[in-house]
Amino acid sequence: MTDEDELVAAVKADEGEKVRVIHERNPFLLRMPTPEGTLVLTAVYHGSNNALKALLERTPEDALNLYEASATGNPRRLKTILGQSRARVNDPNPEGFTPLGLAAFFGRAEAVRVLETLVNQDSGTYDREDVNRLAEILAGPLRELGFAPTRFPQSEYGDHWLWEKLGTGGTRLLCVSHIDTVFARGTAKARP
Repeated sequence: MTDEDELVAAVKADEGEKVRVIHERNPFLLRMPTPEGTLVLTAVYHGSNNALKALLERTPEDALNLYEASATGNPRRLKTILGQSRARVNDPNPEGFTPLGLAAFFGRAEAVRVLETLVNQDSGTYDREDVNRLAEILAGPLRELGFAPTRFPQSEYGDHWLWEKLGTGGTRLLCVSHIDTVFARGTAKARP
């Protein structure tokens, strides 16, 4: 049996300690694809709480994808991901599940609230107030992650934000995003 097969079997059998041992032996398998998508999703789908705990101990939070964050109920990661692109909130994964569907099915109430809050907040390009309201919602998780904001007020459109976090390495990273949409105020309420 290969390490890959042994790891998937250990996850499905909820053998947390065996998951740890296999990971120590071959750490590159942590993010390998499975028939359910990922090892984290495999653990959630099979109700393998011990295996899930072992996997999450070894998975950096920022490595969790939208579906993993929804299924495991990680609201901070959801806010970070959806702050980059709210359009993805309704995209089904290869198994056909949307983030909201995963969060609801697995009883992740906080994740459901986060998803509902983000998708129900209009942010039309020409509605400065709505765009700024969404920016404030998304600011919380960035502050929790240690980012310091500088806000640049705009008179016509939503404010611009610069988020900085000093690191210890020599690599620098720049991410650019927008949170406005083409949908005017009232669209989220009209199309729940």
